[in-house]
Amino acid sequence: MDVQGLYLARRAERLVGAAWGQVVPGRSAFCWPAVLSPGEPEDTATRLQLAVDDYLRSAQVALAQAVLPVRAVADVVRLVRAGYQHLTDLDYLVAAHESFPRLRPQSDLQFQPFTPADETRLSQLIERTYVKSLDCTELDGMRAMHDVLAGYRETGEYRPEWWLFAQHAGRDVGCVLLADHPDHDQAELMYMGVVPEQRGHGWGGQITRYAQWLVAQAPRQRMVLAVDQNNWPAQGVYAFAGFDHWDRRCVYVRNMQART
Repeated sequence: MDVQGLYLARRAERLVGAAWGQVVPGRSAFCWPAVLSPGEPEDTATRLQLAVDDYLRSAQVALAQAVLPVRAVADVVRLVRAGYQHLTDLDYLVAAHESFPRLRPQSDLQFQPFTPADETRLSQLIERTYVKSLDCTELDGMRAMHDVLAGYRETGEYRPEWWLFAQHAGRDVGCVLLADHPDHDQAELMYMGVVPEQRGHGWGGQITRYAQWLVAQAPRQRMVLAVDQNNWPAQGVYAFAGFDHWDRRCVYVRNMQART
């Protein structure tokens, strides 16, 4: 782990607080807001967060995010005071191996794996799927697409054959990006999208079921994902594909390169 962004506060020789900003690929970072010892003044948390944010800016981070339990009131207060904004609440879903298709699913779509030569094609397709999407729309434009893809590549183990174009009549209509987590015997559905003019055909469900079938060949015992609680079309797709809810977290973000 990169601990360069870990800051400690000491009073005399006693550790009284800590905060951490962890830089990850794709000009992004995870922020763990300050934790203080009992009785420590709140000003210590403010100073720790300032140190973390200064470090993230110096590291050219574009987007910092904190993913918190929904009742983490003290953390929320400290982040908002530092300029972080509530993005959304995420539902964390899981589907067990038993719910995956045993045979290759029948589909109106054809699936084509990603290759390095498809970088521009995939970038343009994902940007098209963002249009009129209900999934974390406030993030649009905060990072360049090549940074977004770099972050996906570093999630779990990168398997390009698990990054798929979904085609209909020879045209790209959607995509799905999966990450492998063999140490946890699971796969992660990082992103799935359909271009706006092709929605309403049930293709999101077909893409997801095909992805589950692909993961079953590994085999992995489960598939996990996180979805914006406000994205009701995606919620319906994942319920159709056998996913169950297991947690909810709130997400706070800050554009680290924006002028304050």
